[in-house]
Amino acid sequence: MSETPELPSDESPIGPALAYDRTLRPLDPRAVTLWRIGGALSMLLWGPLLFVPAFIIDLLATGETHWLIDVSVATTLAVLQAFVNVGVIPQFRYRYWRFQLTDEHLFLQRGLLVVRRTMIPLVRVQNVDTVQGPIARRFGLWSVVVYTAANAQAIPALSEAEADQLRKTIAELARRARDED
Repeated sequence: MSETPELPSDESPIGPALAYDRTLRPLDPRAVTLWRIGGALSMLLWGPLLFVPAFIIDLLATGETHWLIDVSVATTLAVLQAFVNVGVIPQFRYRYWRFQLTDEHLFLQRGLLVVRRTMIPLVRVQNVDTVQGPIARRFGLWSVVVYTAANAQAIPALSEAEADQLRKTIAELARRARDED
């Protein structure tokens, strides 16, 4: 799979792709660090809960608990989960999260094992926001949230300038699409 996959061709069942540029755009590279910090914070909160199943399994299997073994197993599980949440998932998440804005649609694609492709017709867009959480603020990253009557979709981890420009462009294209409709 290439780094910048192309939007489906004009012959695709979803209709013509009237793109400003025909490649799907990546998120800001700082997203990886942001997601790694989020994974580490998640492990600090949820990691201690890994000790509970280790003790229960040991108790059910042997009728008693072996503290040293239980702590060793739970620590190994916590380290393994931390490695996956902090070291592996953010890199893959960044690599496979892409988006593209066309004259008529916002196209979102994300996922490695389960690939989710979302096509949002701009005529259906009701509101567009930019959102920044406390950790993202440290990195100067913003998310663009696009609201329709059905739900909301977010494009995470964009620079402030790109997020503002994308928000304004989506709002303008949505207004034009509604006026033409």
